[in-house]
Amino acid sequence: MTAGAVAEVLDTPGLSAYVDAVERTLEDAVEWARGAAVAEAGGETLRSGGKRLRPMLVFLSAPVSGRSRPGLVAAGCAVELVHMATLVHDDQLDAARLRRGRPTVWRTHGPLVATAAGDRLFALAFAELVTTGSMPAVTVLSDACLSLARGEILQRE
Repeated sequence: MTAGAVAEVLDTPGLSAYVDAVERTLEDAVEWARGAAVAEAGGETLRSGGKRLRPMLVFLSAPVSGRSRPGLVAAGCAVELVHMATLVHDDQLDAARLRRGRPTVWRTHGPLVATAAGDRLFALAFAELVTTGSMPAVTVLSDACLSLARGEILQRE
């Protein structure tokens, strides 16, 4: 099921337009350095699709009166970029050959590019979120990323 199909099923005013805006912002953020292997790997990750559930949860968690604020798109984009980064890193750590039926970044570009691509996606998430001017939001995302890293360490032990 695509992001648009999920948004239609949820039938929430403004959700489809929000998901479209997040998708455009993701494309702009991820693909600004076309031609570089790390940027291409990030673009491949974005184009592999997804339902964009995390950005939808950002939208649905916002008060109805705040759903048209421009920072909400940046927040949804940041959350999705973190998710994409974790997928790239996890595929590398697990030596996964496929994700969503396509070869993984690790498999097609090797471990150095996969590490750098995942790191770049993390950095892009924070670059996007900082545009909101909300340091509490940046702190929450930072804490979430640190928890992800701790969880990965515990899993490996």
